[in-house]
This record gives sequence, structure tokens and C-alpha cells, in this order.
Amino acid sequence: MKKPLAATKKAKRQRIKTQRKFSKSARRGKLRKYAKDKIIEVRQARQNKSNGRFDKIRNDWLRDREMRQNDSDSDYTDNEEEEYKEVVKQQKEEEEDENEEMDLEEIKKHFLSFGGFEEEKEMLLPIKIGGKLINRVKMDVEEEKEDCEVEEKMEIELKIEENEKKQGKASLPNLTNLTDQQLKELYTKLMEEAKIKIPTNAELIIADPNENISKFRILLKMAFGEDLTPLIREDIQKLATATLSEVFVNILPGYKIHTLTDVEKGQKMKKETKRLASFEQLLLQYYVKYLKFCEKTANKLFSTKIDHQNNLSFSAQFGILCGKCLCLLLEKCSHFNYASNIISCLARLSLCKCKNLLDSICSAFSTMFSDDCSLQISLNGVKAISKLVEKKKAYVPAQLISTLLFLNIKEIDRDGTEAKRLKKEKLIKKKQVANKKRRKLDKQIGKLENELLEAIESKTFSTKLQISTQIMHNVFLIYFKILKRMPQTELLSPVLQGLSKFVHLISIDFYDDLMQHLGRLVEQKQLKVTETLNCIHTASHIFTGEGQATIEVDLQKFYKALYNVMPNICFQPEEELKNQVLLLIESIQLLLIKRRKSVSIKKAASFIKRLALIIVGINLIDENCAAGLLLILRRIFLIFPSLKPMIGNGQNKEEEEDFIVDNGQYRPDCSDPDYSNSVGTSIKGELELILKNQNTQLVKMLVLHLLTGLNLTGKYKLDVKWTSLEPSELFNKTIKNDDDKNNKNERRRKLKKEFYENLENFAKKIKSKNSKLQGFGSSNFCSTLNCFIEANNKNC
Repeated sequence: MKKPLAATKKAKRQRIKTQRKFSKSARRGKLRKYAKDKIIEVRQARQNKSNGRFDKIRNDWLRDREMRQNDSDSDYTDNEEEEYKEVVKQQKEEEEDENEEMDLEEIKKHFLSFGGFEEEKEMLLPIKIGGKLINRVKMDVEEEKEDCEVEEKMEIELKIEENEKKQGKASLPNLTNLTDQQLKELYTKLMEEAKIKIPTNAELIIADPNENISKFRILLKMAFGEDLTPLIREDIQKLATATLSEVFVNILPGYKIHTLTDVEKGQKMKKETKRLASFEQLLLQYYVKYLKFCEKTANKLFSTKIDHQNNLSFSAQFGILCGKCLCLLLEKCSHFNYASNIISCLARLSLCKCKNLLDSICSAFSTMFSDDCSLQISLNGVKAISKLVEKKKAYVPAQLISTLLFLNIKEIDRDGTEAKRLKKEKLIKKKQVANKKRRKLDKQIGKLENELLEAIESKTFSTKLQISTQIMHNVFLIYFKILKRMPQTELLSPVLQGLSKFVHLISIDFYDDLMQHLGRLVEQKQLKVTETLNCIHTASHIFTGEGQATIEVDLQKFYKALYNVMPNICFQPEEELKNQVLLLIESIQLLLIKRRKSVSIKKAASFIKRLALIIVGINLIDENCAAGLLLILRRIFLIFPSLKPMIGNGQNKEEEEDFIVDNGQYRPDCSDPDYSNSVGTSIKGELELILKNQNTQLVKMLVLHLLTGLNLTGKYKLDVKWTSLEPSELFNKTIKNDDDKNNKNERRRKLKKEFYENLENFAKKIKSKNSKLQGFGSSNFCSTLNCFIEANNKNC
């Protein structure tokens, strides 16, 4: 019995809806494997049944055709073929009508029994067909309309682009027959129009990016130089390119945009979600176009035809501008998509010979490293620099290596303890979720947690620790590659500064090789003062830390290097003095104070005498530095109390006389602190000279405290805030002065000038008596100053 037509159509619509649900669930990955297999079995059974019916119909038709041919002896015509097709089509429709209800119920039964999808749809009243109830679901017609609207908008924009490309060339003015005056007038007119058009479009985009996203197309065309006359093309390209970078900085969101896949594009979304997704995808497309254009233009700087020194050509100027635009995007939008591509591009551009662009690139990298909280961008930047160093065999700019000093890394996972802990937690979780139902629930919860983590981009402490470990591993690889090859002496300074800063993060595996390299470097005479101090500070930090038990190295060469470099600090520029004195203080703390059990009295006395001599010169340059050195001098006396007679305050005359008799003559120019015979000397003359030249209250207080024998009571005792203060912390404090800043600086310059003139005159007198002596300088500063102090004491 044939079913009613209305019931057949109803069942057909219901079947189509169900098939849509199946396909949607399959795209989202919600369809289980068992359900998929059952659906395939049902479809295969239907196909086999349909094929069997088709074969029967075809055989019947062939037999009927043979009979007709035998009866009428007629040929096969096209009408018969069409008739055959109609018969097959009709038979198929009848077959579908008969089996669709059975198939639908069977699919539903299997699918729902094995955990199919559950969507929040509005259920309608069921209908009864053939004695069976069929559930009805309300379809979302609005979502389908929204999809169509978005697709129509995209198609309209593409059509507009094509039409503009076709009409652009026809609108360009002809410049062949114009005079110079007419060209100037035309240039002025076109430039005024462009200067109005570019900011207008930029303001529209910034004011409402969602509605005016298509304005990017106009600005990009102007930046690319499309549909512009040669008269104004170069100037307009510069303006449009610079404007686009500022527009992107203002409208780019504070999160990464997810690129939609084909499956995600086919999913239904709410109206607002669909609009936001379409806006984000368009913004990302325009951003990629702009980045590719800037990279392509900036890479022309490597061409030999471009004059890098004068930058007169348009290609060079435009390439530098594009490079600076990329630097701006990296500084302001390092969190956004394609930041790693910008980093690798700028790392390559740092090799070009344009100093202006190199400064911008290094500034961008420094800002990126210092402002990065997630550390993922820093890891990409360090890897890009590491690849560049490896590719160019360490022939890279020193400024680029200096940017690594801005990394905010305080702690790393040294022994892999964090990785072991995470692995252990995973094993425990696996045991806990042995139950089937619990495993299903945990899987769903895990998916939700992963989506939440991706949405807020939160990084746990363990993740950051692993990233920071990778960063420092790459940083030390960069430093060791440069130390091994040493292609340029300029690279040595940032490498040693980096090793000195991150020495507490160096792995034990690198200690032996690093100490050997540092030992060779310290013995070289061409090193600068800062480089030598960095070498000593790094080596002393390694040896007094974990390397003390694992490394067998003679530190005598580092003691000698520190002792010999101290007088040179007095002749360094004022802007470098603070950093050098800070390194000196930390090195003395590590080599003398922390290792006091292995330091001899002779060596400690030599450092005390030399410290007192250089404080005289440093006090005339920077009082903070002099105060820090006086604090470290006080600490050495407290650790070596047997050297207190060197103060020469006259409190224990018998001890001082015995102390002086037991030692030989003082040798201020001796390069070895163990043989300078400093034990029998006194620093009273140096302290009195400092007291005479000082112009701050703190220096005066510290000198009087030392001259009175470091008394803990009495008039010249130190406050607790100064006794508990680390000497290196003094540089972060401001010292109050009685005079204002200008008067203080003028007075200091006058004192310094007078003092060094007196020393030079004294050195000339000594040289006239002994022609073998050298002139006044850092090599004989200590001996000249010591003789000067002794001569003043005799005159007194």
C-alpha cells in the first residue's frame, strides 16, 4: 500500500534534517566512532538494496526491449533511452519513500544509544505517521540568513576590488605634455588631496574599525604605489606606510586572532560572533599584506646598488622606513600574530650597514625583552639571534648582543626537577582515571580547561620556568660561540657583561670551558677596564658558588688581574665609573670576604692599601662610589682584625711598631699582591687626604669612623642603617649634600683639576731626579700618589 504524499514529504524533510545534524557533528568531532560505523553500515545497506533494484529494473527493461525488437524489428532510439532513465528515476523515488522511515528510525536508534550529539534545539510537538511517533525540531533560520549576509558582504568587497583595479589606470593624468610650472602645480594639488585622504581614512578606521575595515584597502593601495602618478608616488608611499603602522598599533586587539579552519567556517554562529570573526579575519589578511610588503621593501637594503652611507636613493629611504615600521609594531604589538616573523626579519636586517636602522632594531628588541611577561616572545627573539650568530659565524653587531642584557630571567630549572614533577603528576593522574566513566568525564573537563587556558593565555609558573630555561640555554650558546671564535673585539664587552649578569644561571656543565676562556682573556693586555672586571666578576662568582667543589682552578691570576686593574678606574670616564666600581665591590666581596679562609694576610693588606689609594682619586669624581669603597674597606678590616694597625691612629703604638718592623719596604708598583710588602704600611695619610678633599657628609663620617679605629661606641660610631647596608646597595640611594647640584659639580671639578695638577708636577720633579721613571699615568698612579702623601707628611 502506497503512503500518502504529505506523510512522504514530511518524512523526507525529517531525514534531511537528521543528515544535517550528522554532518555537523562529524565536522565538530562530536560523532563517536561506533556511531559513525553504524551510519556507514545503514548507508551501505541502502546502497546495496538500491543497486539490486536497479539491476532488476535494467534486466526487465532489456528483456522487454528484445521482445519489442523481435516483434517490430525496430532500432534502439533516443526516446527509448530517455524512457529508461525516467523509469529508473521513478523507481528510485519509490524506493526512498518506502525505506526512509525505517532508515531514519534505525539511524536515530543507533546514534543516540552510543552517545550522539545533544544540541539545545527547540522541540516541537511530535507527529504520528504510520502508527509511529516522529519528533520534530525547530530549525534556526536566522543563523542561515546571517551566514548568507556575511558571504554576500565578502563577495561585494571582492567585486569592488576588481572594479577598482580595472578603472584605476584609466584615471591617471597624462604628464607628457606638461611644463615644469604645471608639474609643480599638479604636484602641490595632488599632494594636498593625498594628505587629506590618508588621515581621513586612518581616522575612520580608528574611530570604528568594524564598519570601516574596507578603508584599509585604500591605504594599502597607496602604500604599494598602485594607481598613483610617478609625480607623487614616492612621497605618498612613505606617508601611507607610516600611517598604516600607527593605525595597526591603535586598533590591533590585545590577543592573538585564531585563524579559522574550513570546518570552523562551516559551523553556525551567533550574529555578533559571526561579525566579529569576519572582522578579525579581514584585519588579519590586511595585516599580513602589510607585513609582507614591509619585509620585501626592507630586504632591498642588502642590495649593493643602494648607497648605505648617504641613504640618498628612494629605495634606501623607503627600506629604512619599512624597517622602522616593523620595529614599531614589535615594540607595541609583540603579543599579536606573526610577531615571530617580525623578529626573524628584524634580526636579518640588523646585518645591514645602516646605523640608523640598527639603533631602532636594537631598541625594539630591548623593549620587547624587558616588557615580555609570558617569555614566549623572548624565546623567539633569542632563538632568532642564535640562528644569526651560527649562520654568520659570530660576525654580528655588538649592539644586537647587548639587547640580551634586558632579559628578565631570575630563575631557571637547573636539574630538571620541574619536568620530573610534572611527569610524576601525569602518572598519578593516569592511575586515578582508570575508571571508564571517570575517564570520560576527565576528558571533557580537560577539553574545557585547555580552551580556557588558550582564551586567557595564562602561563603557570612551571611553564615559565621551562621557557626561561630554554631562553638561558640559547643565550649561553650565543656567548660561548662568540668566545670560541672571537671575530670582533667589540663583541667581547656585551658577552662578558651578559656572563657577569647571568652567571648565577649558568649550568655546571659549562663551568670548566668557561673558566679556561676567562683565564686566557684576563691575561690579555688589550682588554678594557670594564671587560677585565666582568671577567673577574664572572670567574669569582662561579668559583665561590657551585663550582667551588667541582672545578680545580688557580685563582691567583684573577687576584693579580683585579689588583692591577684597580688604578685604571681612576682614569675612566664619569659615565662608566659607577658600573666599574660596582663590579669592583662585588669582586672584592667574592674573592676576599667570602673566601677569607684561603686569603693570606699579605694579600688582604695589599688590597687595603691599594683601595685607600684609589679612593683618593675616585672621591674627586663620584662621592657615591667613594662611599661604597669606604664601606667595603671597613668590612675587610672587620674580617681581618689583625690589619687594624694599618690605620695608624696611634692607639696601640707597640703593636704598630712590631707590625712595621716585621715587614720589608713597600712596593706600590708590584703586580703581585703577595709580594708588595703592604703589611707594614699605613693608610692614615690617604684617609686624611680624602677628608681634606671631600664635600659630602657621608664620606666624612666614614673616614672619621675609620680613623678612630672602627669604634662601635663614641662620637664617630656608624648608624645601624650604614653598618647593615651592603656597599653595592649604596648606589641606589641618594646622598644629601649641603650644596646644590651645580655648586657641588663645580667644586668637584676644581678640586679634581688642582689635585691632578699637583700630582703631575710632583711626578715631573721625581722624573727629573730619576730619568728611568715614567711620566704620570695609571701605570704609576699608586707609586706617585704614595710618594706624594709621604712627602706631605714629612713637610708637616
